[in-house]
Amino acid sequence: MKRNLLTTFLFTSVLFFGFATNVYAGTIYGHPTYIGLSSGLVGSWSFDGRDLYRASDLGQIRYASDRSGQGNDGTLNGSATPGIGKIGQALSFLSSTPGSVNMGTPSVLNNLAAFSASAWINFDTVTGDKRIVGKCTGVANCVGWRFFVNGSNNRLFFGVDYDVTNLDRVSISNTVLPNEWYHVVVTWDGSATAANAHIYVNGSEVSYTSTVNGDTSRADDSTTDFVIGAAANGTADNFSGEIDDVRIYNRVLSPDEIKRLYKIGATLKLGVAPQNLNRGLAGLFSFDGNGIAGLIAYDSSGNNNSGTLTGGPVKAIGKIGQALNFDGVDDYVEVPDGSTNSLDVTGALTASVWFKMNNNPVNQSEGLINKFRSQTGFLNERAYAIIVNTTGTINATISSDGTNVPDSTSASATGAVDRADGGWHLATMVFIPSTSLTLYVDGAQEAQDVVSVPASIFNSPAPFWIGLTFNSTDTERYANALIDEARIYSRALTPDEIKRLYKIGATLKTGVAPQNLNSGLVGSWSFDGKDMANLTAYDRSGSNNNGTLTNGPARVIGKIGQALNFDGVNDYVDAGTNASLDDAFASS
Repeated sequence: MKRNLLTTFLFTSVLFFGFATNVYAGTIYGHPTYIGLSSGLVGSWSFDGRDLYRASDLGQIRYASDRSGQGNDGTLNGSATPGIGKIGQALSFLSSTPGSVNMGTPSVLNNLAAFSASAWINFDTVTGDKRIVGKCTGVANCVGWRFFVNGSNNRLFFGVDYDVTNLDRVSISNTVLPNEWYHVVVTWDGSATAANAHIYVNGSEVSYTSTVNGDTSRADDSTTDFVIGAAANGTADNFSGEIDDVRIYNRVLSPDEIKRLYKIGATLKLGVAPQNLNRGLAGLFSFDGNGIAGLIAYDSSGNNNSGTLTGGPVKAIGKIGQALNFDGVDDYVEVPDGSTNSLDVTGALTASVWFKMNNNPVNQSEGLINKFRSQTGFLNERAYAIIVNTTGTINATISSDGTNVPDSTSASATGAVDRADGGWHLATMVFIPSTSLTLYVDGAQEAQDVVSVPASIFNSPAPFWIGLTFNSTDTERYANALIDEARIYSRALTPDEIKRLYKIGATLKTGVAPQNLNSGLVGSWSFDGKDMANLTAYDRSGSNNNGTLTNGPARVIGKIGQALNFDGVNDYVDAGTNASLDDAFASS
């Protein structure tokens, strides 16, 4: 029979077979909703995983949800990709490839009489103006307003287009500096008096070098797109760096409210890591909920190296969010080789992966991550690999000509400690051409090869595998382990960076829950941005009970991420007649 998911409340639905025998209290990390900081909020883009979603279940991340409840979702363009933020996740913009988030011209953002714009920013040293947010084309006649970092002197600039003379309010030089996170706010009462525009950095108002009043009539910006990270035309004032937690209010925030808004990010350290841990990132497989759709594991580095889950690796609670559990029999993830594959690193390399072995002792050498094949018919395809030996020790290997290892054209480093101990460990391999191959475990150096180190790594036509490698007698070696957060860099991370990379997982405990809460799960509809596409609410239990939004339930801020608001008249979500839901409500 048809099941209609119907309620007049804001909710997140989870269906189980069987009763849970234990109940656990936990911590939900989200954006605090301090009293007064929701009043007048007409746009809020966190860029967290739950607030980014795809055009379809198998597509790339394309949209950023507006958490204000106004429905001002934006389209990601160019280089705008998820990155490590100040408060959870941010969007990262490359200097070499313009990127932006375009919300179009929603009425609630047009010709605001008074407003406040707020964001966390971390920009790089690339010269040129860097647009934070605005409704302005970037050409001589802006037709709107803009808030940006002046690239020549690190000033913050706020401007509004007027018929004769534009309103300008500009901070002193070096108000903000590259490669540091800042909370920046501009407030404006809508008048032509520039002194009524105020700029704040980290909760305090700045000093000004220029104040120019607007003359005659303010330009009508109703046909100018609202854009984050670039001018409205998408080709000027491109931001390079990270932008996080952008907010627009249709009122002037008070100095006290701005201080409180700053403290949200100043005190919250969730998921925070140095900006340089994104630099040179060639591949990132997080296996989190927003990183997997069906049998596709998405590459979160922005390089589109999507992999295919093969043999049935199972989603499990990971070291950082969600992991995959590989059975040691036939499970693996494969990323095909290609002409534009960024995983074909031939120079300096860092490969890093969190793992937790399921078996002790290890029955065979088991592959964690590699681009390394030696089967008959596929000879000379060895590039780099991290494996677990039969003794539980970790081995890192590179080859410069794709042939057998070890030999004079390869380098190898093997640890001395059994890591098949039932605990989580971070294995990291760093190759510096002609200098060294170093193995780090849990942020500390464990082994190093500095003898006849090759000048390059072989450009192997083999796929990139997670959970699989091959030995010299053509035998597949599958990992019997949980694997999480696999990373490849096209540069050599420093020892300090490796320690900081380890600390992300060593201290981060989000997403941790008792395993029995997954047992018997046949339906899970979070209604978060990543789990919605047009009129479809995706079921993340793995049972494929996707629902159809009917008669217009609206996306709103929920208790955990995003919710749906049902009007009590005719709104509902229809999940069809899948047999897995039959008699579900008789259980849990």
